[in-house]
Amino acid sequence: MTNYLKMLKKILKNNIGMKLTRFLLILTIKTPLIYIVRFYRRKKILILLYHGVSKNTDSKHIFIESFEKQMSYIKKNYTVISLEEFYDILENKKPLKNTTAIITFDDGYYNNYLYVLPILKKYDLPGNIFLSTKYINIKSFIWLDEIEFIVNKI
Repeated sequence: MTNYLKMLKKILKNNIGMKLTRFLLILTIKTPLIYIVRFYRRKKILILLYHGVSKNTDSKHIFIESFEKQMSYIKKNYTVISLEEFYDILENKKPLKNTTAIITFDDGYYNNYLYVLPILKKYDLPGNIFLSTKYINIKSFIWLDEIEFIVNKI
């Protein structure tokens, strides 16, 4: 823990009003915001939700290069766990590690397999996919994709 964070913790315990406000202002100016946010959220879990990854920059899904940069950052700065591990932590009342994250994907798009899986494997990160089972083996769009298809045809 940096000296700034140790000082912040000490000040918060003593609750000293105006000095705290001044200290936080100085801390914010001299310390990258990410460290302040991470200190505040240290015993909370970050859940990242994605729908898909695309090689196309004008897609509704995240651009593949941005996704890879995010996964690189997450790997370096968080302990990433699966939903099963999170369930085990809750059930057995285990302590949550600092800066824990869960990576999830909704709908089960094919690009999750095509683009996401290789990136998650590269960084050795667990991912959790929630499939829209209604659309398995059916040649039909999810309603949001249908709207997107219609709008793009106009």
